Amino acid sequence: MYEFNRSWLPVMDAERVFLGEVTQESIAEYLSSGKSRGGKTSIVSPAETALA
Repeated sequence: MYEFNRSWLPVMDAERVFLGEVTQESIAEYLSSGKSRGGKTSIVSPAETALA
């Protein structure tokens, strides 16, 4: 993000199908949620939703 001066980046699967986007805010929310440390949260990433 910083390299390209963007506040979001697309999330794509292996076939390059657009699944959603990741934002600076979503990263900050994820890190502060505790999920990155193994805690349970209600946050669901677009990639997890696409796989379900």
